[in-house]
Amino acid sequence: MASIPPAPDPAIAAAFEVSDDIELYIRVDEAEREQPVDCTYRPTKPAAKDHGTRFDPFSVEPIRQPQIKELPLTPLLLFQEFICESQANLWASYTNYGLPAKKHISSNGVYTLLGTLIYIGNHREKRVRDHWGTSDSGQIKPIHPIARFMSHETFEQLYHAFQPYDPRRSYEGSFDRIFQWSEAMQAASLRYWVPGTNIAVDECIQHFEGRTLEKVVIPSKPTPERFKIWAVAEAGYFLQWLPHLPRKVFDAVGDNKPRTRKRKRDNEYSLNPTQAVVIELVKRLPPAIYHVFLDNLFSSPDLFTVLRALNIGATGTCRINSGIFKRLVQLKKADTNGKLHWHWGQIETVPTPDNKVNQIAWKDNALVLLLSTVYEGTEFTTRIRKRPTTTHARARAIKHFFGAEPVKEARVLSAAADYNDHMGAVDRGDQLRQQEGLQHRICKGPWRALAWGFLLETALTNAFLLQKNGQPNWKPLRTLHEWREQISGDLLRTYGHKGVFVKGAVPEIQLQLFHSINTSTEARAQPALAAKVSVTMRSG
Repeated sequence: MASIPPAPDPAIAAAFEVSDDIELYIRVDEAEREQPVDCTYRPTKPAAKDHGTRFDPFSVEPIRQPQIKELPLTPLLLFQEFICESQANLWASYTNYGLPAKKHISSNGVYTLLGTLIYIGNHREKRVRDHWGTSDSGQIKPIHPIARFMSHETFEQLYHAFQPYDPRRSYEGSFDRIFQWSEAMQAASLRYWVPGTNIAVDECIQHFEGRTLEKVVIPSKPTPERFKIWAVAEAGYFLQWLPHLPRKVFDAVGDNKPRTRKRKRDNEYSLNPTQAVVIELVKRLPPAIYHVFLDNLFSSPDLFTVLRALNIGATGTCRINSGIFKRLVQLKKADTNGKLHWHWGQIETVPTPDNKVNQIAWKDNALVLLLSTVYEGTEFTTRIRKRPTTTHARARAIKHFFGAEPVKEARVLSAAADYNDHMGAVDRGDQLRQQEGLQHRICKGPWRALAWGFLLETALTNAFLLQKNGQPNWKPLRTLHEWREQISGDLLRTYGHKGVFVKGAVPEIQLQLFHSINTSTEARAQPALAAKVSVTMRSG
């Protein structure tokens, strides 16, 4: 059973440098935990009594579409942009540490293992060993070609011995063990995909049932035991991500040594730890003007004000306790009780006192509360809508609008329409990532769930979207299943026949570790690793 982390002192604030002229403080005195066992915070601010006079919209024009640079010559070379050969050599040296010489592997063994794992994810069997099974007189079973490259015994030995981290170091947890791989992959994710204007920040999950202090257990969720990762994505392509650390008050951002503050200073930017994740993620992107879409876990006038100060537009749904204007809170409560007599499509907008954030109430199936620094509330677009089936009193207006028609062309608020179009970017990537992959439970070695379930699948998904939306030198593959088949086949054909173990020579690999990795935007844009490798060969 997961233990509940201690509640922090509301007076504690962690310094967080946003830019040269903005200093942000992460505070928890105006937030509450989403779940008792998880340090994910939601804003809880009283309704505002004051409002502005005329909203001043933030311009994100012209809208940029994502651009994909020229891709490598082959599908395998594209995949190796995310897991390069120098990284495979590094992993082989980590794995060989402490093993007898006859069990040492090379980068060929690493790529053969990856190809086998991808193949197993594409061709699912009840047990992993069934991929090496053969037919007998009583049963007809499929014969899988991976048996030609690696025996089941060798696969099990390599799977359990494999280490993508330096075994001589101590680590705080599972996320720390895959940090080097994660940073290298995030640099690769921005190497060929140039982000457009519209992006989204949300959480993604990775299932894990074993023991670890870094997972979140919420029985009411479809995946009750899972790791949580914060991600910024565009059209299903994961641009950057951060681990969620449920036992740390300030999550993955903030000062390690919080400063005690008696009260909030005047004109000080302060957010809760979960909102600070949004700032950290968008800071990792190449410098440009963005329009970020957020759900009500993050949205508040304070967060949108900080994003605007960073030249980033924002739009998102919000809750009644996020600090919005008092009248909008009253309207939402009346609508929830079925006592709001608005017609469908009616709208009311109220700017914040500084006129920088627009607070919007729009009547749809229910009353929708939105915050935006971009939309004035006068922009509309046309959508084909279906008549809702709900019988709640708050849906009377839309029922009246549809009448007897099951489908109707409707004039929809652009802020709501664009939110629906772009907010699901992380969810689409999550769905792609979980279409295939290993379905066998990982209960030992929590880093393996992150390595194979999140990082490897993200590498495959991102590479698939690059070739699907770009202009590759081969005929683009239109399904993720076909792409995974292509990569697993290329890996096994290229590296499988060379053998898994080192033959004829034993590598003496000397590692010079850099314990502090430059995490600036410029460093992430370079395909650099967190370690240097020098190899000398000794005959064995």
